[in-house]
Amino acid sequence: MKSYRRIWRAILLGLVAYGIGGFLTFDIAKKKSNELFPVFSWFLFAEVPQKIHVRYTIRIHRVDGRDLAPPILFAAAEAYANPKSVSANKLIDEIGRANERQEEGEVQRMRGTLEENQINRVQRYELMKLTYDPVERYQTGKVLEESIRFFEKGRP
Repeated sequence: MKSYRRIWRAILLGLVAYGIGGFLTFDIAKKKSNELFPVFSWFLFAEVPQKIHVRYTIRIHRVDGRDLAPPILFAAAEAYANPKSVSANKLIDEIGRANERQEEGEVQRMRGTLEENQINRVQRYELMKLTYDPVERYQTGKVLEESIRFFEKGRP
């Protein structure tokens, strides 16, 4: 019986010490957890992610010398590019962010990479900003689309 109580106390003390360690890893001033494996903050959902998401994509207007009517978003352009390419989507997102920061040199450099490696058949496209609430987008499909600027292959 004594060994049972000793094991129970050891487990209980271990859990209490682990819980206290978890609370001590949370920096109240910064409202951030300073985790040290295997001790982590128990405030798993203390920071709620932003409700509104911003992503960038392109709308393709001209491919192989012919205009598309209506133009199509990159996500639906299986015939002209690989819309599931993580590198292409990341590059488009980085172009949009560089454009927001007004870093024209970066925009042109990344745009050249995108045109050469991912959308080499596309001659004219539009940079789009998509703003949405993920839950609302899932339930209703609502996305606010904003045209940022147009690009033509071979032109600055």
